[in-house]
Amino acid sequence: MMEHELDLCRYAEQIVRQSSHLDLVYPRNAFNICFRYRPEQAAASPFNLTLRNTL
Repeated sequence: MMEHELDLCRYAEQIVRQSSHLDLVYPRNAFNICFRYRPEQAAASPFNLTLRNTL
């Protein structure tokens, strides 16, 4: 079961790395993926805060 969860984390990291709208903030560490949304407009901080709190 844990290997499956780790595979999902690797997959999510791959999606973030390939996206032009997401930034990987830190390299993946086991099950933690730290990323942020990179919007077209400058007001990214409030959106990223809301995204973090929602996730």
